[in-house]
Amino acid sequence: RRRASPSAVVNVTFLGWQSGEDIRELYRQSSAALLPGVEDFGMVPVEAQACGCPVAALGQGGAAETVVDGITGVLVADPSVEAFTDGLSRVRSLAVDDETLRQHAMVFSRERFTTGFQAAVVAARSARPIQAAGRESSMFAGSRTQALQRADREDEQ
Repeated sequence: RRRASPSAVVNVTFLGWQSGEDIRELYRQSSAALLPGVEDFGMVPVEAQACGCPVAALGQGGAAETVVDGITGVLVADPSVEAFTDGLSRVRSLAVDDETLRQHAMVFSRERFTTGFQAAVVAARSARPIQAAGRESSMFAGSRTQALQRADREDEQ
């Protein structure tokens, strides 16, 4: 609010805290979600896309992974007003499909994460420690090997 130009067109409303359902409804009604900052994961783009809302995001951090440029939104090269103005124009010109946006968001769903994580654990449990010159590569590898062997025995029972 403090940085807005006095001559700027005032079409932005700061709403403050909103409930989860209110946020989802706001996404559904929006022509685009704007993410000018950097998030490690990029939850805002995923939430917006799940609600059928395309995204204009700074092309850094998690947004670079969660926004497909030209399909689920637009990745903006720099955080300038001009770059985001162009990005919003590009988002408005996209032929976005709500179902495509939702399907892309599902790639990052809790269920998919859990399934992938469980598969990684199973794969790790069946892996053998790396040997270096006939010795385990880490001072902790011996205890890791013992733990994996115990886990394998438990799985067999």
